[in-house]
Amino acid sequence: MMASGGWQTSCRRSVAGRSPSSLLFVLFEAVLPGYITNAATAAGHDAPVLMYADDLVILATTQATPIMLLQRSGDVVYHQQDGHEHHQDKCPEVSGVGEGPLSKRDKFEVNNQTLEIMPAFEYLGVTLQPSLAVTKHLDKAATKCARATHAIPNIHLLSLDAAVRLFNIMIRPIAAYALRSLWQEMTAANFRQLDRVKSTYLKKALRISKYSSNTKVHLLTNTEHLCVEIRRMHNLPETPAYRQRMEEITDKEDSVELFFLTCPAMQ
Repeated sequence: MMASGGWQTSCRRSVAGRSPSSLLFVLFEAVLPGYITNAATAAGHDAPVLMYADDLVILATTQATPIMLLQRSGDVVYHQQDGHEHHQDKCPEVSGVGEGPLSKRDKFEVNNQTLEIMPAFEYLGVTLQPSLAVTKHLDKAATKCARATHAIPNIHLLSLDAAVRLFNIMIRPIAAYALRSLWQEMTAANFRQLDRVKSTYLKKALRISKYSSNTKVHLLTNTEHLCVEIRRMHNLPETPAYRQRMEEITDKEDSVELFFLTCPAMQ
C-alpha cells in the first residue's frame, strides 16, 4: 500500500467484489506469466505459459518443472506412478525425480490438496493436448458433425446438389473450426480422420452402407475430400503430412476397378 513515507507492505485483504479487488487481480495476472517463466528459466527448466483471459496454462513435459514451480506455493508431495513419495526437501535432480515424462498416474499434492494432471483440456471449443496432438479435437468435432447430420430430416430425399450445399453450410464449418491454427500439427492419420466426416455424410445422403469405399463415394459424387476443400478455402500450406495424405488418395483412386468407372452411375 502507498503511505506518506512511500510503499509499505500491508496484510489487509481486499473484500471480493470491491473495486480494489478487481484492480489487484488484473495487476497480479499481468506479472504472473513473467514470474513463472523467469522462475523456470532460473532453475534451468522450460515452462511456456499460455494465457486465455483469466485462465493460465503451464506447458510441462517432465516432472521437474511442476515440482520446481509448486515448491514456491507450499508443502509439495509428489506421488510417482510406481508408488514412491518424494517431498520438496529432496531435490528432484538428486533423488532422480523429474527426469522422466509426466504420467497420468502421477500425483502432486500442495498443502494436502491433490492437483490433477490433465491429459487434455478444452478452451473456446478447441481440445488441447500436452503433446500438441489434434486427435481428440478431431474426435469431438466428428461427434458434433454427426449430431448435426442426424438433425437434418430425410437427408436421403434431397438431391445430391442440395445435400452437398447443406454440408457446406451446416457441417463443414464445424469440422473446420480452429484448423487454421492446428493445421501444422496434423498428421496423415488426422487428415484421414477429417476426411471421414464428409464421406460419412455423403453415404448417409446416398443411403448406402457406412462400410462402402470412401474413395468410390467421392468419385461417384464428384466431390473433393474435406481436407482438400479446407486447405483451398483458407489457403493453408502443403505440409508433409498433407502430401502423404494426397498420395494415399491418388493411389486409392488409381486402384479403383475399371467397371466402376465406366458404369452408368459414373456417366
